[in-house]
Amino acid sequence: MSNEINVVAAAATPAVDEKIDLQHVEDAAVKREAVLETKLAKYTRWEALRIYWKAVMFGCMCNWAALNDGFQNQLPGNIIANQGFIDTMANTVTDGVPAISAYTISLWGGIGAMAQTIGQFAGASSSDYIGRKGTMTCFTVLFLAASFMEVFSTNWKLWLGGKVLSQLALGMAISTIVTYLSEITPFQLRGTMMGAYQFFFGFGQFFGSIATQVLSITDPTKWRPALASEFIFTGFFMIFLIFLPESPYYYAKKKDAVNAKKMLKKLYGGIDGYDIDYEYQVIEQALEAEAALHHEQSRSDWAEIFRGSNLRRTIAGVLGIIAQPLSGGPVFWSYSSYFFTVSGFEHPFLITVIIFLLLIVTVAIALVCCETVGRRTLLLWGNIAMLFFNIGLAVTGSFNTSGSSRAALAFVILWVLAYGLSVAPIGFAASGETSTPRLRAKTTSFNLGVFAAVYLIFQWTVPYMIAADAANLGVKALYIFAGFLVPTIIALYFFYPETSGRTYQELDELFERKVPARKFKSTQTSVEAANLKNTGLITH
Repeated sequence: MSNEINVVAAAATPAVDEKIDLQHVEDAAVKREAVLETKLAKYTRWEALRIYWKAVMFGCMCNWAALNDGFQNQLPGNIIANQGFIDTMANTVTDGVPAISAYTISLWGGIGAMAQTIGQFAGASSSDYIGRKGTMTCFTVLFLAASFMEVFSTNWKLWLGGKVLSQLALGMAISTIVTYLSEITPFQLRGTMMGAYQFFFGFGQFFGSIATQVLSITDPTKWRPALASEFIFTGFFMIFLIFLPESPYYYAKKKDAVNAKKMLKKLYGGIDGYDIDYEYQVIEQALEAEAALHHEQSRSDWAEIFRGSNLRRTIAGVLGIIAQPLSGGPVFWSYSSYFFTVSGFEHPFLITVIIFLLLIVTVAIALVCCETVGRRTLLLWGNIAMLFFNIGLAVTGSFNTSGSSRAALAFVILWVLAYGLSVAPIGFAASGETSTPRLRAKTTSFNLGVFAAVYLIFQWTVPYMIAADAANLGVKALYIFAGFLVPTIIALYFFYPETSGRTYQELDELFERKVPARKFKSTQTSVEAANLKNTGLITH
């Protein structure tokens, strides 16, 4: 029972008899607290999957947007390595062969990343003004416009325009879809459905890689029809969008109870025991609690995330997520086919297909292992493995034999396995769960801001590292990322704690006690000492 509820109840109670008042307060508090939890919380995850089938269906329909996001992000990124595309967009010559300059590719990547960041902020704001569905309509129109511009581009400047529209739409989609899924999905399936966004996105990238592989073995000059396939993926989502309900939370925030209940009926209507009026009260109370937390957070200043134990928490969160770009992520994911092409790999598009398939599989395994093996263990050893694989891959660049080519491919695959089992699934979780709840919004925003800044730098600089008309490092560029990983691993060892199996209350305690990061897992907390762990009495 929260102190805030007790204070409100006590203020509304007449001071006649202390004993009666206390009973009245307790009854009022229990009544109010009961509204905060859905009556259908008793169901297991599998029971919820069967009972809430309509909400799950709408969640899967919405996640088609994630598949479209992945496809529209990967296909244009891969196609810049296609010879037919290069012949059309070439603005320089390398070794007597038409090529696209490192400057141009850097411009596409850098400005595209900036557009995506703007789109994320725009999506978050527009979702509150025109609704989640309204924002989905906006980014769908942007995707269509981007595809049209890409298909009919005749020079690198027009392609840049299409890239900006596409990445702006992608940014809006990411922020909107994740919010929408968290609001329409029953809490038993919320983590699964939001995690499914990553899988759908990954499959979209996988399909984009397959499309460029097919293009490379058929007719590389016909790259425009390949890009036109984007209309198919977007078209399916347009159909799904017609049937998707608006989020009841959007209407509840607008104090529009009538439409909010209509949406609840569309999502959950017909389920035995589901009381729409009661569940709307649950939403109202959740929004009130959110507003109270926001008010509490607004009283803190940004400097507080760097004071005392909060500094350790901020560093831990930043390290967890920036390990993605510092390990070499931008080389393998943002410029995958281009990197493999300029580095001399024999089948660059096929390799891209393989690494995305491996990423999907390893992330699925890691989602289980992060709760059993532990986040710190996976993160630390994953980065150590990538350090050696980066060095191994870079060394192969000093040789020009069939054996070195096979070794290079082996190191690429090993790197992807290490990445998928460590920083890929844990990075974004690390950005939020290491902070204290009161400062989570500010800490997470800072962590993601640092991540975006680091990634943006590499979006601009990686083409200059690997392109033939610039540094022409090829696989030797991985020496640079191996260098970044050395201080990253040392910092992770001293700052990143084991968070799996710990409540936020326990994490607060361990940080306040200044327990070393490496001892978080073995240190007994006061909750464990009192035998209250996993008894249901600790809820946060």
